[in-house]
Amino acid sequence: MPDFVLPASFNDNTLDRMVSFLQESNKIEGIDNIDYSQPANQNPEKGHFGAFVISQQSAIENKPLTIRMIRQWQSLITKEQQENKHHIEDNEIGHIRSPNLPKNVRVGRHVPPHYDNVPTLLDALIEKINEKLNSKKIKELKKDDAKFVKFIGKYFLEFEKIHPFADGNGRVGRLLMQYIATRCSRPIIVIPVKERNAYIDAHESREDMRNYIAKKVQDAIFGEGKTLFIKTKQLSGASSKYQSLDGKTTLIYEWHSLNAGFSKKRKEPPELRDSDDKIIDKQGQSTETTLTITSKDKK
Repeated sequence: MPDFVLPASFNDNTLDRMVSFLQESNKIEGIDNIDYSQPANQNPEKGHFGAFVISQQSAIENKPLTIRMIRQWQSLITKEQQENKHHIEDNEIGHIRSPNLPKNVRVGRHVPPHYDNVPTLLDALIEKINEKLNSKKIKELKKDDAKFVKFIGKYFLEFEKIHPFADGNGRVGRLLMQYIATRCSRPIIVIPVKERNAYIDAHESREDMRNYIAKKVQDAIFGEGKTLFIKTKQLSGASSKYQSLDGKTTLIYEWHSLNAGFSKKRKEPPELRDSDDKIIDKQGQSTETTLTITSKDKK
């Protein structure tokens, strides 16, 4: 049994949607033997569940993205993957592709950047995301649905194009999507496995991804059951209140409650070595030239 308890203030709607996100995100990758509705898999410091909680805490606290932060998410996710008999090499856990992990990958028809260029490309991407989220422009992203969808679709797709890890890119990318959503006071965006083909097809272009994300944001607010929910109030932190048009049902998506329940100091995994964060692009290649995608592969 786990030695922790979810905080009493943890909203049931949030937990249910979180479990749905985690289950579906894993199933997209063919992992269906981890049930996050079970307390044993709800450790806030371990596995995909823990990576989600930690990433959300960072978003609530307005912490800027870092390579180290993203590597921690991947480390937690892929350790759990390995423990549940899904193959991954030990040296691929917690490390980006780089001269320290000299692995090139192919994703369907798409060939991601050479490992030498990954650290610089990822650093540039993170810098662009932080620039937007830590400026006055974030107010527009919170209020304007079109601008929010364009922003999250663009940078999620760029992350997937870079394909910084040898494995776990899809799940980490979808965590990045949730991090951005929470920074912008939006509910959790669930990508269901039943829409796997549509999700894969959306990787073809920014416009395709933007249109797909727009539908998922609509589902998050309106609900797939056709009940129309509208945002009625911005609560404290990253919480928002949604109410059905008939006034009978209210949903509150909240993350500020996590701070009280999951705030104890964590030890950094040893595999998150500093050298991965300090690598520079030896060839000085432009960050724009290699960011192309033609594949329909999910990752």
